[in-house]
Amino acid sequence: MILTIKIKTSSTISNYLKCINLFFKYLSDRQILEGTIIFPRKIINEDVEQKFITIEELKLIFEQCSSEREKAILSLAYGCGLRKSEIQNLNVEDFYYQASIIVIKMGKGQLRREVPLSDNVKEQLKKYIYEERSLYILEHNRLENAFILNNRGGRMTGEHLGVHLKNLILKTENETLINKKITLHSLRHSIAIHLIDHGATIEFVKNFLGHKDIDTTQLYARRRKRKTILMRAIHFD
Repeated sequence: MILTIKIKTSSTISNYLKCINLFFKYLSDRQILEGTIIFPRKIINEDVEQKFITIEELKLIFEQCSSEREKAILSLAYGCGLRKSEIQNLNVEDFYYQASIIVIKMGKGQLRREVPLSDNVKEQLKKYIYEERSLYILEHNRLENAFILNNRGGRMTGEHLGVHLKNLILKTENETLINKKITLHSLRHSIAIHLIDHGATIEFVKNFLGHKDIDTTQLYARRRKRKTILMRAIHFD
């Protein structure tokens, strides 16, 4: 009997391959099989285009900010390329102003990394810390070391962080931008693409984003190359 399974995503394929690998390893360890079959550990779908924004669209979103906190959220997601969970878990002591870095102590895959800060991002985060963050603390008379605070003076959740971005995008009233359905992770993709466009090496972007596997980072370069070739062909026509 042949069982046919419809698989839609590359992550699903990767999970199935992982299970098959473990099964064959089990058979091999118990000498039920003389050999084994090695399947790829991970399947990456290069055809899936990640949503990203242009520099002009980013500026438009920044213009809608009504607080230093909103600017700080955008700076962490785009300027630092942090994941939503990393922004949520970031603490005040992880911001090293003099060294111009943010330390991610526990990123994806338990990886620790130091994220360099541009002058603009550093000053924006400093402005939030010294001019606005303390207001959320004082109003509710509580101690909290989270970097991004909610209105009650506690740690802002990832879901709430996403709501802030969504509201800023809606305020632009830009239909093209709104229809893109940009998320915080889209801003992370965007900074990676923009860095590569401006000559950053794959190795730098890998370390900046905290990718464990450089193949993940190289997807950005390959996607941009295909897009550039397509745009040149359209221009030629």
